[in-house]
Amino acid sequence: MTEATVVELFENHSVDEVRRICADIRNDVESRKMELRFLVGERHRDVIEASDSILCMKEYSQFVTDKLAQLESACVYKSSALSTPSRVKDQKAQDPKKLIAAQLKLLLDVSEMIWTALDEFDYSAAVEYFLLGRHLAVKMQLTSEMLAAHVNARVLVKRQWVALDHIEGTIAAACRKQIALHNVTDDMLCQALAALLVLEDQTMRASLEEFLIGRTAALKGISGADDALDSQACVDVTQRLTVMARILMQTLESVNALYLPQGQICSLLSQMSKWSPREITGFAGENLFEHLPENVVNYRITSTNQSRQAKSPCPSPTEGTSDVEPSGILACPLSAECLTDPTNRWWQSTLDLCHQHLSTALNSISDLATFVEMRTTLLNLTANVKPLGRHVDLWCEIYQSAFLDRLQVLLETHLGAIFDEFEASLLHLAKPLDQVAAPSDDVDDNDVNSLEEKDLAAFVWSQSLSGTSSIVDLQPDNSTSLQVDGDSLSLAYFACLVGRRDLVPESPTSSTDSCVPGPLRWRLSRLLDGAAKTYAAFDWCDDRHHGNSRHELNQKRRLITPALKRICSKFNRRLCETVATAAKNAAGDETPVWKVLLGVVTRLLDRCCSMAKRAIVDLKEDGGMKSRGAFCVARACFALLDVYPGLGATVVAATAKLLTEESKSYTTWTDVQRLRQVWLSTSRKLRFIAARLAYVAVLQATVQGPALEVLYSKLVSAFSASGDPDQSLVAITSVSRIC
Repeated sequence: MTEATVVELFENHSVDEVRRICADIRNDVESRKMELRFLVGERHRDVIEASDSILCMKEYSQFVTDKLAQLESACVYKSSALSTPSRVKDQKAQDPKKLIAAQLKLLLDVSEMIWTALDEFDYSAAVEYFLLGRHLAVKMQLTSEMLAAHVNARVLVKRQWVALDHIEGTIAAACRKQIALHNVTDDMLCQALAALLVLEDQTMRASLEEFLIGRTAALKGISGADDALDSQACVDVTQRLTVMARILMQTLESVNALYLPQGQICSLLSQMSKWSPREITGFAGENLFEHLPENVVNYRITSTNQSRQAKSPCPSPTEGTSDVEPSGILACPLSAECLTDPTNRWWQSTLDLCHQHLSTALNSISDLATFVEMRTTLLNLTANVKPLGRHVDLWCEIYQSAFLDRLQVLLETHLGAIFDEFEASLLHLAKPLDQVAAPSDDVDDNDVNSLEEKDLAAFVWSQSLSGTSSIVDLQPDNSTSLQVDGDSLSLAYFACLVGRRDLVPESPTSSTDSCVPGPLRWRLSRLLDGAAKTYAAFDWCDDRHHGNSRHELNQKRRLITPALKRICSKFNRRLCETVATAAKNAAGDETPVWKVLLGVVTRLLDRCCSMAKRAIVDLKEDGGMKSRGAFCVARACFALLDVYPGLGATVVAATAKLLTEESKSYTTWTDVQRLRQVWLSTSRKLRFIAARLAYVAVLQATVQGPALEVLYSKLVSAFSASGDPDQSLVAITSVSRIC
């Protein structure tokens, strides 16, 4: 029974039986005690040996007690400053109860001081108060001060220790939250990083990693990585991208300001190492604090690390670990070489995050003007920075590719919509032309414009009108040269080609360093004046003004009838405004923007070719477009190529910009023959298709129409009217003129 375990007893017996067994065992023990009493009297030698063993145990117990006392004294945090004998005597003369009361009062006030510091975002002060409270709690638990004062406050001290342990996590969380904010200043970053460095005994390298992780969290928060941006307004997207640029620039610049020698963190750690409880607000005004012991009044944060290193019961570090990097309040600043690799790794990982967000954010912007305004804002923000001696261009490395891709999509969409409207208006004008009968001699003056659209002969054989107003009378002469900035030369050149003075960008300064050479500015002014006068005279529709004008201009005006002019003019005007909007304020991004514009306009010319090809196919099909409608489409194509300058000016300006970028010279802008040849080569395909369409339309109208039969009947009647050869020749000539 005695060998059975407790579990087996309760498994095999009831409660009453167990109680009976316990009673039997107690009785057995008592009986054995009686037997031992008899044996003691008989075996006195055994008693003597037992007494010797007890004395030996007493000696060992005293030895263990002494060692425990030494261990306890080694674990107590003491100030490194030596107390003067007078101070020691005064401290011994103090009331022990007041000594304990002052420490308890300070320990209770520490929690409130920590929360106040956190509310004021003074994280370094919060850490200082926390370490002071922990020092007090540990000191009062390990020393015998309370026993000497006959005060039992261990429960209170333990509760404050638990409260401080909870506050430690709160301080760390508040610091990390501050680092992850997007609108934080360098001073606040320094406060949070220094507090974490001391609180968690981090090395300076670990603090740098903490800083970079926090800035990555700030980027993720502002980019809305977990949110859908489809519901965000364009203004919100602009603000997000602006803040993202500021975070990136601040991070690159703050690395140097925070972690290099003589940086902000190093200065703040030096201040924290000199802090003592005497600097607490209201410390001098509290009478009870006069009774604080010397090791509390002169407490230093560095004393914690020193006591750990000097009096720790653990073995001293070996030679292999003596070169461990210092941490906590003793952490050393980093050199520029040590900062370069972590910063570069962070930068590369950040690029992927930013590119992913940009592609999502820019897809929510469908307005070209808003997009260009956002690009201008970011270009002004993303100035070149040189952290750690490395040149970093935020725009080229992060924003440029995403913005160019989105710009191409917006231009394709916007210009595609403009061309769709142009094509619909043109077909709406062209198709009804073949459904109206040939014009008669009785024509109302109000139908003159419509007859010009329907009569192919009037278009083909028309001579220039003399009623066009004089070019000089329509536009005043401005001989002053333009003030054009070098970064906006392409847009200024485009505006001069199309004759739109309102599209010429304003130069931010008139200094010779930022402006183009004087001869080129003079030529641009002449080009702008000439183009403005030419297109103003072309669009003038009042025939009551008379004067001398250029023969070529009058021919062009005659070839484009009023209805077709309105359609082509609207297309050209919207095209020019779209190109000017896309190229406005491009600054250093001007070359890739014009490259995108060149590609988009080239594809727009391909769409014109497709439209003309469809018109040729319709001529061969029953129920499709007839000769007059197809000829109207051909006239529209020639008008866009030779009369309205939007397409040609875009190609020429973009080509000149790309060639200038290669040659690094302004001479490309004055090479008129080369630029003209580029435009002719680009438009050759459309010219060929439009000429073919015009030829097929005229040929079909001539062969399939009644013109040949009318000519034949009139010639027969002219020959049969008179037998005189001279009179017959006069009749044939008059018939030819009539036809």
